[in-house]
Amino acid sequence: MSYPKVEFKIVPIKKEIWAFNHFLQHSNQSFKFRFLDSYSILKEPKLDITGWLKGEWKTKRRKTKVNVGHYQKEWNKIQKEFMTNLSDVIGTPWFKNPEKIEAYLSLCKVFPRNIEKMNFYIPYDWPTQRVFGIAAHEITHLLYFKKFGELFPDVSKQKYGGPHIEWILSEILVSVILNDKKFNKILPGPHYSYDCFYKNRIGKRTIQHYFEDKYAEDIYKKGKTFDDYLKWAYKFAKKHEKELDVVK
Repeated sequence: MSYPKVEFKIVPIKKEIWAFNHFLQHSNQSFKFRFLDSYSILKEPKLDITGWLKGEWKTKRRKTKVNVGHYQKEWNKIQKEFMTNLSDVIGTPWFKNPEKIEAYLSLCKVFPRNIEKMNFYIPYDWPTQRVFGIAAHEITHLLYFKKFGELFPDVSKQKYGGPHIEWILSEILVSVILNDKKFNKILPGPHYSYDCFYKNRIGKRTIQHYFEDKYAEDIYKKGKTFDDYLKWAYKFAKKHEKELDVVK
């Protein structure tokens, strides 16, 4: 099976500046506070963010170059098995173009992705398994939305981002997918979604457990396909859109 290769690299400074400015102005307050809690200097009203970021990268670039090589070497050991299993679980082959996915090592505290350009952000200095957990999460989003587009071609791709229900559903299901038994030896879990999905409920069960339980029932017990499960999940999500709109 062919699949795009994941290439680890240091984030271009223009993209880093964009990410910081974007999330500091984001309507989602939890995203904003992750930055402010980690970098108290960002609370200064007259801070030159561009100048500050360039200064930070001068001190961290050497270490980050070492980490780029380390993450790449370790990822290459599991890449084929992970990418193959992900395709099997979601039930769609990998796209042939582009031939690579870029993973940007960044100072960010939120890790955005660009589905069209096939890239995403990861921490520049976290332990390997935590970095790979984030990488796997973002890579899964890329293939998940390929499958979603195949099943629901009339849904605009603009809805693949927040705050739309299509985006909310993807954030719930990515961890459900990664907790599939096929990934136990490659990337041991458990893999988690946003905390709010474990705190808020639909009936007697939490949002996350509702989708996890249905996955276990459909895939493991009844032998249904991921297509069957995703069709149910999307229909259920639209029916319970108000209950699922908890990412603030």
